[in-house]
Amino acid sequence: MLHFTLHWIINNDQQVSAMNNINDFITHIAEIDPDHLFINYPYKEMDIAIGSYYMEIFSDETFVGFALFYPMAATLIYMRNFYILKTARIKNIFNDSMSFIIQQFGEKGVSKLLTFIDHNAKALVKRLNNYGFHVTAHHNKFEMLELDF
Repeated sequence: MLHFTLHWIINNDQQVSAMNNINDFITHIAEIDPDHLFINYPYKEMDIAIGSYYMEIFSDETFVGFALFYPMAATLIYMRNFYILKTARIKNIFNDSMSFIIQQFGEKGVSKLLTFIDHNAKALVKRLNNYGFHVTAHHNKFEMLELDF
């Protein structure tokens, strides 16, 4: 059974912590399984966290992978065997997402933005259901969405 924890990164402190955890995990994998493909995106260059999620994947309480996706692009970055897409693709989606947020909502359009995020979170759950997963989702002010499979 896999347990997915989907984190909505809403401020710089969370961003730093999340990205440090991911980078530590990449380092760990590189040491124990160098043939396993994880592409290290330069997370520290992301000085704005709005629009980014990361997903931790657990199997029997063992951390086995992660992926990133951006709800403003309304697309889950495609996971295949817990690989993540190429750096350029991730960077482009992030940049497009930020442009879309500013264009649609302005820099202070928090209320409309949260509504948009909620819609995309529900869309993710629906998509996973369509793939045959039984999903229970809980979110608290969009800080975290837990998906149990």
